[in-house]
Amino acid sequence: MSLKPGDIEPTTKGKNIRDPQLQNALCVATKGKDGKDLEQALRAFSEKDSPYQGLRRVRLIETLQKSARVEIGETEKGKPLKAYMGDSNYCSELWKLPNGKIEPKVVTTYEAHTGIERRPHPAAKRILRIFKKDMVAIERENKTKIYFVQKLDRANGLFLAPHKDANCDARYRDKTDPFKFLQMGSGTLVKSKIRRVVVDEIGCIRDPGPLKI
Repeated sequence: MSLKPGDIEPTTKGKNIRDPQLQNALCVATKGKDGKDLEQALRAFSEKDSPYQGLRRVRLIETLQKSARVEIGETEKGKPLKAYMGDSNYCSELWKLPNGKIEPKVVTTYEAHTGIERRPHPAAKRILRIFKKDMVAIERENKTKIYFVQKLDRANGLFLAPHKDANCDARYRDKTDPFKFLQMGSGTLVKSKIRRVVVDEIGCIRDPGPLKI
């Protein structure tokens, strides 16, 4: 992976180079440069007669919000012993609370492997569980449409793509491509009567019908 300007510039958030002296030296050597100019500046930096001559790799450290990390153990001062980036999501769920309200929940891969189910309320009922790449049916424009789940996001809900489309992630990142994901939060998902569907070996869709809430 090549260094980007954001990796080199000192910051209180995001990524920093582990060695602050090296980071300052690289910041001076690459100031105002990007793209190929940045690559040439990095190459010249590693070839220059200095303590960093021959340097090929650097270590990056990243500051993570508490919700984005998995904390392991505890020190005598009550701080986490270590932490890992918890950026992998296992599934997305919809729960019905006793008062009738629908509450969404994204289960991280770490939470899933603990085997402990965390309900939003002791009497809550799970009405839907969706995994990445699942096929789903929703009601839009008075029609039943089939999508697949491209992404699960804790803050922004589900990102869906038409089931016949390919290379969706690359197309979404391509600024010249008009393709966009269908983003849906919990309220919209319920109104759209979302449900998982199954496609068998010969391409037939088995649709259980709208959720019974």
